[in-house]
Amino acid sequence: TNTVSLIDCDQLSATRIIKRITLANNPDQFQLIDNILLYQSGGNGSRASIYAYDLTTDTESVKWSQLENLFAAEGFYYDRTWRTLYAVNDGGFHNTYASGPRFNCVFEYVLDY
Repeated sequence: TNTVSLIDCDQLSATRIIKRITLANNPDQFQLIDNILLYQSGGNGSRASIYAYDLTTDTESVKWSQLENLFAAEGFYYDRTWRTLYAVNDGGFHNTYASGPRFNCVFEYVLDY
């Protein structure tokens, strides 16, 4: 679903929900950077986008929209030092797509944070 719970995972205390948020899209994968929750969303066969939810202000925006060739996204990681987004694509599993690469690969996108 598009409801996300942030959970305190301190092993010395009882597990507790810190915050519960509702995202504009159904998320597939997450990365947390400086209180910004990045998440990937997109249906198989359509270009994936990365969204940013600011946990401080409870605002959401599209960070990187419809990434080129990323039609079967299965994960991502953004490296701020190198301004590089790494995105895993499993197009080989979805070999019926008319567009995009029909093989499993990792894309590198140079993008400003």
